[in-house]
Amino acid sequence: MGPEELGGIVDRVVEKLSSSLPESLRSALIHLVKVARAIASGCYKPGAGTIAAVAGALLYFLMVVDLVPDFIPIAGWLDDAAVATTALSLLSLDVDELDCD
Repeated sequence: MGPEELGGIVDRVVEKLSSSLPESLRSALIHLVKVARAIASGCYKPGAGTIAAVAGALLYFLMVVDLVPDFIPIAGWLDDAAVATTALSLLSLDVDELDCD
């Protein structure tokens, strides 16, 4: 996956973010978006596994029908939150200290 494709995924995730999401999911997604933007801009150059984890977690969030479909209240977001937080835990960096602006 190239920077342009990752940038397109980020744009779609940002469009879908809303205040109605549980805070844990929203926070994890905001961190993943920050990492994805850093990768897409070339500021952060991780290995292929990290790129796959970040892109995979963001794509999973975008899927309406996944392990627990998003139209099921609350439970539909729990699996998204689990995937996003797992992807963040795999990163070997402190996302808050990622400075690519």
